[in-house]
Amino acid sequence: STLIREKQAEADLTRLAEQIEALLPEYRNGISEDITDTVMPVLEIDGQDFLGLLEIPDYHVKLPVYANWDANQRYFRPARFTGSAYDGTLVIGGNYTDKQFGFADEIDVGADVIFTDMRGQRFYNTVIRIQHADDVETETLQSEEDALILFVKGNDGYLIVHCAMRAHSTLQQ
Repeated sequence: STLIREKQAEADLTRLAEQIEALLPEYRNGISEDITDTVMPVLEIDGQDFLGLLEIPDYHVKLPVYANWDANQRYFRPARFTGSAYDGTLVIGGNYTDKQFGFADEIDVGADVIFTDMRGQRFYNTVIRIQHADDVETETLQSEEDALILFVKGNDGYLIVHCAMRAHSTLQQ
């Protein structure tokens, strides 16, 4: 019964990612100039607010990102922990399952990580550092050089993936 609910939650993530992708406007490069408004738009689907899509092409990962962190969620899902892609402070947490952040053990420095917001703006990032930590403190999840941070809790603490925005991006559909 628990396994069945977990499998259903994983299937829901795939369905939601496809649904979000179908609703996005045409892709364009993420904005890199100074931004005065860091509030990111959300899209409501089935009563839940979504911030965008997280893609890691080398690992065939495409996940919906929920707009709000919910530590009480029984079947945790990829969600914004804090920050905004617009000012390079976005932190996304996820679960160690095959359909979510199961790639975390294998991901390597240099891997591409793409975040697409609900306006179709794509933010191209590259993994620059992978860190292990006993817990996630605010200081652990902030860095001047990071434009995006992903984290996942494992059996031995947390795996934190630090990403820097790529200077030049080629648009892909």
